Amino acid sequence: MSGEDFIRKLHPGDVMDIPEFFSAYMNRNAGDQSADFPKSRAKASDKIKNPARYEKATAEYMEMIRHYIEQHPQSVDGIDLNLSDIDPGPKWNALLGKRTPEIHRRALDQAQSKYLVARAESNLQGQGFLRDVPPGSYWISTLDVAADVGDARPRWDVPVTVQPGRTEYVSLSNVNSVRSSPSHPNQ
Repeated sequence: MSGEDFIRKLHPGDVMDIPEFFSAYMNRNAGDQSADFPKSRAKASDKIKNPARYEKATAEYMEMIRHYIEQHPQSVDGIDLNLSDIDPGPKWNALLGKRTPEIHRRALDQAQSKYLVARAESNLQGQGFLRDVPPGSYWISTLDVAADVGDARPRWDVPVTVQPGRTEYVSLSNVNSVRSSPSHPNQ
């Protein structure tokens, strides 16, 4: 609930009908004496003495605000600053930040303990061999361990299908390497 994309998606009805948005809008605009922002004609004393007059004045004020938002859409700019206390985005991102490394660790543990079929290390010519692998579909993966190739640290997750009675050749190169992600800067 922040940023220009969020603000652009707001309609006058959203600002008026969602209490948190309306409160943020009013906090942002009502105190600005230099603008032609509407002023309420409702009197606090009328709330008890003449409730009908108070309700009518309040309804008129709300309609003036709606009209003001329609005429001055830029007046909605910045209300996201007043929504930071209720914006779930930062809390959600913090939860994801804590959870993602654990999921990653578990996936690697599963891949190495439950699904590992064979291992190979490359020789000085960069060749590796896997022998006696049964027919089926597999992934050749560095399992998140980057290979040392000069200054580069490529990783691979390449699908391969082993056919019965055939030798399969797979060439690992920059073309089929996995790009590093910001969440894994060592890759």
